Amino acid sequence: CRVWQYLGRHGGRRFVDALDWVGLDAFPFTWNSTAPPSNPGALSTATARFMDGALHGLRSTYFPLAGIPHSVALHLSENGYPTGPGRSYATQATILKAAVTAVDRARGTYNVTGYRWFDLRDADSSSASFESQYGLMQDDYTPKPAFGVYRALVAEFSR
Repeated sequence: CRVWQYLGRHGGRRFVDALDWVGLDAFPFTWNSTAPPSNPGALSTATARFMDGALHGLRSTYFPLAGIPHSVALHLSENGYPTGPGRSYATQATILKAAVTAVDRARGTYNVTGYRWFDLRDADSSSASFESQYGLMQDDYTPKPAFGVYRALVAEFSR
């Protein structure tokens, strides 16, 4: 909160006028201790709720503290879920579909004008660290199931 309050007190009109957009990084079930639901339907619902909560919180709580109006666009500058030990390809694909769909549904409400999945390709698909496996493809460019899901969503939502 302090950063947003500081911007509100010290940023002023020059700061707000200089903004084209503000980026949000959102990684459901990645770093917190909450494990993703194992049921795909529950996972989709929980992911959509996470994404909507992140968008709503930024737009309705933090932006006002900084004096950022609704006219300033919001971008999902990083969104993702890694694969790796204990993190399945199926879970990644389900989270991706639910997250992208939730953002598309909410884009008018929150003035979302950009979306980026973090990463196209794994840094190291054989690593024991999930931090190296966010990609929609393995490090040898073999597509994971989420790659096909993302491609289909891009085609559907960019009409």
